[in-house]
Amino acid sequence: MRIGLNATCFNDRPSGALQRFIGIYGEVFKLMPDSTFYIFEPSDFKLDIFFTESNNIIFVPTPIPSQGRIRKLLKGLNFWPSTLNKYDLDIFECFNLPLVTSSSISLATIHDIRGLKNSLFSLNYWVAKITHYHLFRNINRVITVSDTMRDEIQSLYPDSDVHVVYNGLDYSMFQQVTWEQILEVKDHLNLPNQFLLTVGHFEERKKIYKEERFTVAEYVVQLKT
Repeated sequence: MRIGLNATCFNDRPSGALQRFIGIYGEVFKLMPDSTFYIFEPSDFKLDIFFTESNNIIFVPTPIPSQGRIRKLLKGLNFWPSTLNKYDLDIFECFNLPLVTSSSISLATIHDIRGLKNSLFSLNYWVAKITHYHLFRNINRVITVSDTMRDEIQSLYPDSDVHVVYNGLDYSMFQQVTWEQILEVKDHLNLPNQFLLTVGHFEERKKIYKEERFTVAEYVVQLKT
């Protein structure tokens, strides 16, 4: 099987989407050794550093930048049609919008539809409206990361074929820690006695706010339980 992955949205900025791609497909490559995977890379980032142990991957450079929806669209107009015909893929998956499809089975992984929550009078809303309409009209299957997001998508697009694939978890990355180690990290980072630990970008849409409910001791109890 020949599987193409449109990974032109990834770059050196840490993100949950990138970690999901590395974690899930790192295992898929091992589970499907007889299949060939074509990873289409952005013009400004190399993804081969994450998959050094897989021999069934071909990295395909593209002229498409990792950021800028309009630039990505314009750069892809001439690139995608001839390229996808050339590789004769069985499956092609996208991880960002605007959607790129091929004559093969087309998949799309989306994490949210926040663009559709903008004001009806904003340009961002109508760009999101058009791109999502194109997505759900032309895709074979949509993949999302949670039951909540699946329900939200299907509330707007009830006929869409949406499947949930949860983010993976590598247990080998975790270990038991002692109270002394926690205090050492707390002192090193100059943390107050009350703080909230969150993993993610400090963006307005993340709704990060001051939280005074948790103390270090309570957090340790939660870890132990």
